Amino acid sequence: MTQTQLRRAFRPYGIYLGELVFLWNELHQNLSYLFELIIKSHSRKMGVSIWHSTDSDFVQRKMLRVATEVATQLSAPQREDILWLLNRIDGTLRHNRNDALHSPFSFVQDETERVAKILVIPTPDSDSPRAKSLLKKEWEDLTQEFESYIELTNTLNDFAGSMFNAMIAPAIHSWPEKPPLPQAHRTRSRKGSSRRKTAK
Repeated sequence: MTQTQLRRAFRPYGIYLGELVFLWNELHQNLSYLFELIIKSHSRKMGVSIWHSTDSDFVQRKMLRVATEVATQLSAPQREDILWLLNRIDGTLRHNRNDALHSPFSFVQDETERVAKILVIPTPDSDSPRAKSLLKKEWEDLTQEFESYIELTNTLNDFAGSMFNAMIAPAIHSWPEKPPLPQAHRTRSRKGSSRRKTAK
């Protein structure tokens, strides 16, 4: 198996991972806008500086959570919705996103089809907790797993943006309803995994 063939096989997975990174970064940009409004600093630069004083997305969300919990200008439904958003991110999405972006991967040949197909899977013998976490999930093609992360990130990103618009221009934008979460992919078995061979 040549490097060119392997790169070509990985390209679809790379597209999904790239989209996940793009939407995650956009989501956190919208969270930063919410933070700036909630802390009600007289200087926008101060809010931005506080938000970016840490390199950790998780710590940034903790700052937003604490600010939301004590902000007197928020109504109870507004506070509940922002915390609901943060809970959706911190409950599972952040772990899934980290698994996808930080897991080592291997190439395997799926020989269950008439024409052998090269797939990308988390490296089975890796000691990486991220790879082990992905391997516990049931999927037929890893892109299906990545797509579910993208759908959830996109949904939460739109909700965060809509809440920001409602806060900054309430006369124009009404407070959004909580969005329905994307339906999880149906459980799939790893079809024919016993006949796959790791590509060299």
